Amino acid sequence: MATKTGSDELFRLIHSLSKEEKGYFKKIASRHTQRGNVYLKLFEAINKQTHFEEVSLKKFFAKADFKDLKLYLKDMIIDALTLYYKSSHSHIRLFNQLQKIHVLTIKGLSTEALKVIEKTLKLSTQMELFDITGYLLRMQVDISTSLLSRIENVEMATTNYRLKIKEAIEGEANLVANEFLNIDWFIASKKHNKSNGPLNLESERGNVSAFPANSLRAQMEKLNALKAIYHMEGNALARYEATKKAMITAEQFRELHDSSFNIVSPVCNHVVSCNMLGKYDEIRSLCDQLLKDETNIQMYNNMAFSNVNFIRIALYYRDGEFSNGLSEILGPRIAPMLDLLKSKSSVLALGFQELKIVLLFANGKYRECWIALQEMRGELKKDKSTIASIMMLELMIQTEMGNFRLLPAMVKKAEKELISLKLMKEHYRLLLSFFKEVSIYNLQKKAALTLKQLKKIQADSHTMLPRVFGFGRYDLWLETKLTAKTLAELTINANRTA
Repeated sequence: MATKTGSDELFRLIHSLSKEEKGYFKKIASRHTQRGNVYLKLFEAINKQTHFEEVSLKKFFAKADFKDLKLYLKDMIIDALTLYYKSSHSHIRLFNQLQKIHVLTIKGLSTEALKVIEKTLKLSTQMELFDITGYLLRMQVDISTSLLSRIENVEMATTNYRLKIKEAIEGEANLVANEFLNIDWFIASKKHNKSNGPLNLESERGNVSAFPANSLRAQMEKLNALKAIYHMEGNALARYEATKKAMITAEQFRELHDSSFNIVSPVCNHVVSCNMLGKYDEIRSLCDQLLKDETNIQMYNNMAFSNVNFIRIALYYRDGEFSNGLSEILGPRIAPMLDLLKSKSSVLALGFQELKIVLLFANGKYRECWIALQEMRGELKKDKSTIASIMMLELMIQTEMGNFRLLPAMVKKAEKELISLKLMKEHYRLLLSFFKEVSIYNLQKKAALTLKQLKKIQADSHTMLPRVFGFGRYDLWLETKLTAKTLAELTINANRTA
């Protein structure tokens, strides 16, 4: 494939469009002159690409200024989308009204402009957009006072303006204060070192709880601040209650105040809370609802939405539904999401790749798993914590493929690297000893001994053993060598007894 050059923003924009959005753009673009056909041709050429590649495009459109062509096409698409969402997206509808007000004012149609202002004020007030409300109030008093001849009427208009602008300013100030409260505690929670244990934040929590939140937007910010505090205190149940309340508030706000409000983040926060308490059925229900509402939410590229999909597929692994999990992660929904995450160099993109690799292994697709692991090896090893998982999984794959003669050399290399990086632990020593000595003749005997030793380590330390990329259990894999049960069956049984 040719080396990609230039920015891939236009490629990502075109491939983010739905079928309906693409159709609408083509309809708009076809109204242009012959010049418009050039943009449509570029649009179609990029739309057919599976990966961004600009060299061939430049050759095909050699007669045009390619840079200007791309920029103008991007503007055309954005303008078309603005028209497309003019009625259905409340924020776009509101700003469209603002444009109308200015046009009417420019043309001297002040009375008509005031009518549009009144209508738009109701919308901005309903949406709790206090700064926009203030902006509209200023326009309203400027226009209305210019039309009034009697001083009493001017005084009445300005008195009304003082009352309403004061309310808008106070609403915005309170919202901003709660936003900073949320931001400060979010940063604090990210800086908190979990190894130091939970904190006692009773006094701080009391202050946040008592802090006034005078709008629904402010209330959601405050609940997020409390969520961070509960997280730092290690109070999973209180965190769950806070995120649930924030999610319900967000859904109500979207339904009654702002139909374009992003409910993905509050839902995802609650999914994490559910995961901490093992409320997996609730997680599935929330994920299914988000996916059902995907076309209405219009938040496909939201990072939190990607997190929900990750958790949902991870649950397939947890429940032993390996086939369903693999089908989902290789399906049409996740593929474009992974491309987007890769373009952002997202840590979550690696998480999806790790999950795909362990699902390939769990489904017995060892050759495909080996290839996927080798393709991602360099990228995965940038995270030091994944190195042991990579090496253990490589040994597991070769064992499953019956390549026992390769194992001793691989073990020697793994031992050297784990020791040099100070990653060697007792359970890894046991596993490496197993791989070093195992053969087709003693597989069952060695697996039984290693499994017994691993269980003793876990019992003595009272901690869970590490897993392959946080998913694959070494003990369950060893157990497949001692029983007729599959890894899926053993995983399901392990969850039932947990």
